[in-house]
Amino acid sequence: MAETIGGYLRRRYRWALAGVVGGALGALLAGSFSGYRVGAEALALEGACAIIWGGALLVAARTRYPRCHKRLVEHLGKVIPQTLQFALGAPPRRCPRCGTRFDEPHG
Repeated sequence: MAETIGGYLRRRYRWALAGVVGGALGALLAGSFSGYRVGAEALALEGACAIIWGGALLVAARTRYPRCHKRLVEHLGKVIPQTLQFALGAPPRRCPRCGTRFDEPHG
């Protein structure tokens, strides 16, 4: 069975949410493992986690609706709520820009 547009968006936002949570947890763990030591190892671990976290937010912010090719998030302040809504909650049933339904086949 073909993937729906809603399934595509949910999958994309779930990966972004996993990156945000993984990057944040990784930064916390890197800070706890390195303790109060300041050095290249601690900086590298925390920098890698920040890159993962920022990349996941960038993916979520740049996600476009496949039909009208408009971004689903207009403002950066709405990226995390939109990601949580699609990944964990009940997303809207239609695109806010063009009005097409999310249960149509993607492709």
